[in-house]
Amino acid sequence: MIERAAKVFALLRRRRGAAPIVPEKSVAGRTLLLMITIMSFLSAVTLGGVVLVQKSAIARSSDVGRELTIQIRPVEGEVMDSNLRTAVSRRRPRPASPPPAL
Repeated sequence: MIERAAKVFALLRRRRGAAPIVPEKSVAGRTLLLMITIMSFLSAVTLGGVVLVQKSAIARSSDVGRELTIQIRPVEGEVMDSNLRTAVSRRRPRPASPPPAL
């Protein structure tokens, strides 16, 4: 893989006629190419991680938006069971009303 990339760089260099910054057959040239390859791989892995975290955050926030908490405070003299039944019956989805006629 490194040799193939070196051949591509050599072809590009011949086209432009520019001298290389680092000689490609030296240890420094191969090390630079290896570092560029590693950094590209790590940036791709990081980008994938960011996308996964973003999708997870979007899913979590949509789940939170669909949840509902009903708080019933105890009141002296009232039966808690009847308050619970009233709250649940008011929360249950009702059939949708037909759209208004135009």
